[in-house]
Amino acid sequence: MYHLCKQSRVYNGHPYQGYTSNNIPAEYETFEEAKKARDVFNKSNPVGWNIYDSVSGELVDGIDFHK
Repeated sequence: MYHLCKQSRVYNGHPYQGYTSNNIPAEYETFEEAKKARDVFNKSNPVGWNIYDSVSGELVDGIDFHK
C-alpha cells in the first residue's frame, strides 16, 4: 500500500484525508495508482505531495523537507 501526504507535513503513518481527496484516505494499492492520484491532487492543490510505503514508512517518491 502507498500513502499520499502533503510535503509540508511530517508523515505519521496515515495517509492524507481532507478536501483534496474528498475526505477519503489517500491510500493506494500500487505505486502507479499513487502516482496517478498525486498528479490529480497537484492539479487541484499544487502544494507538493509525497508518496510513502505504508508498511515501511519509507518515502518512495517526493521531497522530505523535515530532515
